[in-house]
Amino acid sequence: MARDQMRRSEVILVRPFGPTIAVLAGMALLPTPGHSASRECIVADTANPVVLATSSAMEIGDAPVRVIFSPAQPAPLVARIAALPPDQQIYLVLTDLRARAQSGRLYRVYFGMPAGAAPEDTYAVDAFTFFDLQIPSLSFDLTATIERLKAQQRLVGEPSVTIVPQPLSKNRPPAKNEQPTVSIGRIEMVLQCRGN
Repeated sequence: MARDQMRRSEVILVRPFGPTIAVLAGMALLPTPGHSASRECIVADTANPVVLATSSAMEIGDAPVRVIFSPAQPAPLVARIAALPPDQQIYLVLTDLRARAQSGRLYRVYFGMPAGAAPEDTYAVDAFTFFDLQIPSLSFDLTATIERLKAQQRLVGEPSVTIVPQPLSKNRPPAKNEQPTVSIGRIEMVLQCRGN
């Protein structure tokens, strides 16, 4: 596949909540200067971001779907992300996204939203849609969402991600589907040092 064709098929983000950092597999994250390095960033192999937690695969139909993360280490995950040093960022990485057909949906992503809660901007991360039937990888910067939840004392419980499907256009709602139309193979929370 030609390079320009690959870009058209893989970069599919929209920005309903504000700035987004999107990365494909193997693409470096943008550096953020002006921060002193924590000991973890100094001694770590920063070429390889640290996976903090993973979740099970996700299938999405017409209703919101919520999954809870399993931490990579036994230490409490909420405590670790709440104490995030200023030279570190946390990303939500979605891999192997597949759609059975063009769904006509926008998929809004929320972090830490309680089960059964109505979506609200406090928990909002970003959103994506499909132009092709497969997306190798998407990445969203969680750092601002985490800081917002900390400030409002809502960073509690087990970290989770909720994806809420909605029509791309209110004038043309998608047809209802009994079977899930979208699957996500893996979801990870990844820590990366700024400037690497």
